[in-house]
Parts: sequence; structure tokens; C-alpha cells
Amino acid sequence: MKKDNPLRVFLYCSAATILNVITSEFAMFTLGLPLFFDTEFSMAVLFYFGLAPALCVQFAYHILMLFGPLYLRYGVLDFVRILYVLPEITALFVVWLFIRKKALFSHDLIFLFLYLILAAIAAGIAGSITGSLANVTILTFHHNSVMSSNVEQTIDTFRALRISPFLALFLGRIPITILDKSISTLFGFSLSKVITYIHKRKNEKERYS
Repeated sequence: MKKDNPLRVFLYCSAATILNVITSEFAMFTLGLPLFFDTEFSMAVLFYFGLAPALCVQFAYHILMLFGPLYLRYGVLDFVRILYVLPEITALFVVWLFIRKKALFSHDLIFLFLYLILAAIAAGIAGSITGSLANVTILTFHHNSVMSSNVEQTIDTFRALRISPFLALFLGRIPITILDKSISTLFGFSLSKVITYIHKRKNEKERYS
């Protein structure tokens, strides 16, 4: 995690927000993958700058989605969908709890990889809980809201078992969410390391030029 000047943080966060929109749109609606791909670059911001900027990126992503791709696709401003930010900020917060101690990154790569997978699994479980609560709330008070197509089939499978709506939503989301957050956590960590390396090399060149 890196502290930096506000303008640089703003520029990186703006880029991360736009890239989140592009990757989630491409994965969910162009390729039709059973994944969200909506926190990849938020995780990179989390590892590089910290929790607050990452949360700002995620909120900005949802606002941009509401007034951009979702409005163009459905023709309405479905503001209730902002509740879908809950599983994402939950996942970011859980991963932050795991990585907030800098001493962690002094361990060897294998340990770090397994630790990040553990963090991602915990984030996926926590995000599935808050995501299911968001789903229940939205479907209770706003029946016409459209769920993401990549989770509808798995959720409908559990609904057929005639279990409670929350449990059906939770069981339908959890495998997708754990896999998605595992990918985004490892991607975010790797990208933050690449950015750190690039800036380090750039500073070294400037110092000795």
C-alpha cells in the first residue's frame, strides 16, 4: 500500500473505475461468463493505495454503470441496483483486513499466494452474505429489477428446492463470488506489484540521469 499525492491517486482511481466497467461489461454481457469481473482494478487500488481509495473506486463504478451501460441496456435508471455495491465493498474490506500488516509481504511467494487465496475465500463468503441480503431487499421492494444473468441460473437451481429466498440466493452466489474474488485478489496484487516495479525503475533512472 502506497501513499501518494492526491492528483495521482485521483487519476489512478479514475482509470481503475473505467477499467472495472470495461472488464465487467465484457465478461458478463459480451462473453456471458458466470463471473462479475467488477473488482479487479479496485483490488489493485486496494493493494497499492489502501482501503479508502478502493472503496471510492467501487462506488464510482456503480454510479457510472447506473448512468452508462445499465441505462443504455434497460432504458431506465434503476437506482436500487446501487445496493449491489454491498458485496463488493464487503469483499474489499475483508481482503484489507487480511493484508493491512506490511510484515505479511516479507514472506515467501508460496505462503503469500496461499494467504491471498484464503483472504479471497473469506471475502467471497462475506460478499455472498451481503450480496444475498441486497438481492432479497431488492426483489422484495423492487420486483422489476433485473438480476445479473450470470447468477440467475444457479440461483434458480436452488429456488427449485423450495428453500428460503436468502438461502437460495446465498448458495447460488457463493461459488461464483469465491472464484471471482480469488481472481480479482490475485490480479490486483500482481498488478500493484507491476506498477510498483515500474515506478521504482522510473525513479532510479531519474535519480541517475
